Amino acid sequence: MKHYYDILDADYSDSLKTIHKKYKKKARQWHPDMFKESKDKVIAEEKFKEIQNAFSQIKKNKNRSPQFFGNINSDMDFKNFTEKLINKGSILHTIINNAKNIDLKDFFNTFFVHIKKFRYLYDDLFSEEKVEDLIVNINVSLEDIYNKEDKIIELKRIRKCEACYNNDLKYCSICNNKNYLEQNKSFIFNCSDKIIVFSNEGHQEHNKKTGDIILKIQPKIHSNFKLINNYDVYYELFTSTLEPITHSFIYLDKQKMEFKADYPFRKDYIFKDKGLPIPYSDSLGKLIIKIIYNPFTYSESHYTLN
Repeated sequence: MKHYYDILDADYSDSLKTIHKKYKKKARQWHPDMFKESKDKVIAEEKFKEIQNAFSQIKKNKNRSPQFFGNINSDMDFKNFTEKLINKGSILHTIINNAKNIDLKDFFNTFFVHIKKFRYLYDDLFSEEKVEDLIVNINVSLEDIYNKEDKIIELKRIRKCEACYNNDLKYCSICNNKNYLEQNKSFIFNCSDKIIVFSNEGHQEHNKKTGDIILKIQPKIHSNFKLINNYDVYYELFTSTLEPITHSFIYLDKQKMEFKADYPFRKDYIFKDKGLPIPYSDSLGKLIIKIIYNPFTYSESHYTLN
């Protein structure tokens, strides 16, 4: 497993603010929208997930030692790993040290309870096979994307039973001794992001790495505006007159916008930084207004939109 800091081209001494800047740079570089070919998009999507996971892990564990971010990898054998756990005061170490104070039956009962706990940890670190990611397509309005609205989605996942995991139960009434059960959890996402990855929050299965949740944000069809090039907003304005025009409309920020144009009309009227937010940057796309002359439009003061 590659070092999380290496994935972001960051140093352990970097501040979280600096790491966030490097994360945004990497995320822009590998965002799937930057690639046209399908095979390149697939590669970019995997890389993009890796980058998001790396930043997520660093942000959650910034105060931990550097060893946490790169010392344990898939090349480490089982013996070395268990030795590290025992040397660092793991639960196995506690059991072995206290074995002389309990009878043999109690010892093995306790031991196998914690072996079960260890099994889940070992699965996530060493299993080569991973549970299939839970991919969810979410349709949101252009207004929500433009205004970077936060939304909540509740998802159902198959997860290990915490009651069995934490207790020595002969029978678990929570999962009926199946060890796994359906669990609901709410996730907050921002509508301006195209792809959002919640690492290790997906389904769980025995002897497999925990899957991820991947949210893919897709814009709804709008009655007045069209979306081109993912971030540019396109607006068609029809007129029956070849004279200067003034037109007002409610834009995506829910504010009234006034547009004026003299004749002869230009091919396109482009307004920079009035389109949709570009993920992992402070930039916006463009608003493109196109005037279309239609002598059959009933009135100069009314404009029809596709």
